[in-house]
Amino acid sequence: MKLLPAGIFLAGTLTLLAVSLSFAPPKAANGFAVVELFTSEGCSSCPAAEDLVAQIAAEQQDKAVYILAFHVDYWNRLGWKDPFSSPDFSFRQRHYRELLSIPTVYTPQLILNGKTVFKRSQEPLLRAAIQEGLQATPGGELTLSVLPAGDSALQVRYAYNGKTRRNNLLLTLVQRKAVSRITAGENNGRELTHINVVRKLENIDLKETSAGSYTIALPEGVTAAGCDVIGFVQQSKTGEIIAAGKNH
Repeated sequence: MKLLPAGIFLAGTLTLLAVSLSFAPPKAANGFAVVELFTSEGCSSCPAAEDLVAQIAAEQQDKAVYILAFHVDYWNRLGWKDPFSSPDFSFRQRHYRELLSIPTVYTPQLILNGKTVFKRSQEPLLRAAIQEGLQATPGGELTLSVLPAGDSALQVRYAYNGKTRRNNLLLTLVQRKAVSRITAGENNGRELTHINVVRKLENIDLKETSAGSYTIALPEGVTAAGCDVIGFVQQSKTGEIIAAGKNH
């Protein structure tokens, strides 16, 4: 039996090690991306942004990417009243303006994880930031489960294992799909398809407890089968979202 020279043996070992490293699986993503789109059926620029988030949702459906479409109400006076709009959603957008020192609010406007603002034209930057969020370490773990509470409400059970001080849990009731025929305003004559339309936004102070239950009433015409509950923990002082989850 011949023994290989030490140099040849070492070179072979390093080659095998390099091969094994090159085929090592990529690091698993354990983060999340909450994409808030502020939109309106009265805005002619908004359908393109809604198409973009729909495409992202389809591409990332197996990952923790949560699309939330908040329909604001300040377009309602300009010819078309958006049936999904709410002054609460307009207030949320204005609050971001204060927290993030945004010069102005507009539609469509996208905010990722409560800390970074994007325009529709900044799609490459948005996509890169989503991937960065998916690879980041969250500030805690949020789990949600949803049960029927009669015919017109849902009971959401939540548990959060991270820091609670100065953090709030926000629960969104999301209608997965909606279609509108627009008969006035900038989108007159168009049929618009929406995904993940926020119908309810509930704020829970985590100061008292990090686990509990909350009942959300279903809006008229909305069924539990057509909805999801997406929750996230947000820092009250900065707006940054540090944990997120979806019902299961």
